[in-house]
Amino acid sequence: MADKGKAKSEAPPPDRKSGCLKNVFLLSLLALAVLGLLGYLSFDPQPLDDIEGYRGKPGPPPLTGRNLATVLENAAKNNHGVRITEKEINEYLLRTLKFEQGGVFKGRVTARGVWVRLEKDVAEIIIEREIMGKSHTISMFLRPEQEKQDDDSMLTKVHRSRGRWGRTRIFRGFMLLTNSSFKSLAAEYSEELELLQTMFKNKVRITITEGAIELSPPEP
Repeated sequence: MADKGKAKSEAPPPDRKSGCLKNVFLLSLLALAVLGLLGYLSFDPQPLDDIEGYRGKPGPPPLTGRNLATVLENAAKNNHGVRITEKEINEYLLRTLKFEQGGVFKGRVTARGVWVRLEKDVAEIIIEREIMGKSHTISMFLRPEQEKQDDDSMLTKVHRSRGRWGRTRIFRGFMLLTNSSFKSLAAEYSEELELLQTMFKNKVRITITEGAIELSPPEP
């Protein structure tokens, strides 16, 4: 009889399913904590004064400057090289971009601008906003990679799995949360991007250096 009572008082073996749910719950809490920390850090904006063509205060856009869409179109048609500076890109954005905040944050967020920083092999696209009087920046790194194929064609890939929230670098998983902003920006400049794709199909080489992008025709 004592053995039977002891058997009844023993705890049932742990349920494997409940253990998995507990782990998922803890991981979700950890992810939310990391996301909250990154969101807080994004209000520690990265410095932008080093960018050629950057404007910290609102004002009228530059009146003169090359039309980069026309520059790319001519280069694509004539198969010749072109060099575009960081300053030219940012002044072109100032002249052409209608940057407005939409969605649920419309009216609460002030759009400040979009800027491009060019460093060796990398272009950083930065979106600057003001939220409740505080500056806020997010960015995406674009790193082009080109590889010559067996048929002499040129395969061009653009890696964009990293960026920054404020000064803090983040990786692919968190970049998905800001992809919509960069997709909207790409849609605004679909003409220029299509011209670049055409040039890459024609084996044009791209080189990003400190402060400039160089597009070179294929070697004979």
